[in-house]
Amino acid sequence: MGALELAAEAGDERAFIQAARQIDWLERSAADFSRAVHLALKAGAHLLARNLAAEGARLHPEHSELQKMDRVLAPPRIVCTHVPPDPSVRANAEWLRTHAAGHRGRWVALKNGMLVASAPNARELKEQLPGVQGILLTRIA
Repeated sequence: MGALELAAEAGDERAFIQAARQIDWLERSAADFSRAVHLALKAGAHLLARNLAAEGARLHPEHSELQKMDRVLAPPRIVCTHVPPDPSVRANAEWLRTHAAGHRGRWVALKNGMLVASAPNARELKEQLPGVQGILLTRIA
């Protein structure tokens, strides 16, 4: 683990990966896996961090931190591909293209391509709204 720590401190991804290959992970504790995942992320070895989290979670199913690391670092999954496009996204984008110049530096709330509210900061904008469900809040730079 010492070589992993040195490589991570140096930000040397290549050295980190080489050091990790020298370790017999089947003999390592859950704490070692957890530490190695943190160090891999620090070294920039993100794919190795994902693999270590998955292997650690498989070998130590009772370890909640490794289970969480495995979920967080897992590859993204497409949950649903048959969702119809939301027309309000296009309408809001069109409003921004057309009207942004007149609202520079301000926060705006848009819904379905219509201006709902405008304020100098996010707090004041939210105070003007009964809720934010379905509303785009953004600052115009």
